[in-house]
Amino acid sequence: MLEPYRTGIAFSTLANMARFIIADLTDPSSVPHELATVVPRTVVPVQAILLKGQREYAMFVDLKTRYHWVSQPYQYSSKDLLIAQLSECVISPAEAKAKELMRK
Repeated sequence: MLEPYRTGIAFSTLANMARFIIADLTDPSSVPHELATVVPRTVVPVQAILLKGQREYAMFVDLKTRYHWVSQPYQYSSKDLLIAQLSECVISPAEAKAKELMRK
């Protein structure tokens, strides 16, 4: 019974130590709960990724609207393309947002 609780604590601890978070929304089993718990309490850039043709879950739209450190998802058409563009289209925007937050 304690396993989900421990997972939440671990995720929250890692989020507080991270420079940014990359969240895959394509098949988001526990991602919605984890982000809903962490985003309001932790000002860490969140860069989501999403397979083209898939929809963001409803709660993510609310997180993007309320918290300026949650970015529009990068939509990828294949895993190979995602890997090829990871630095430019996922990591670089997250890093830029982290620098912006540090200046404020």
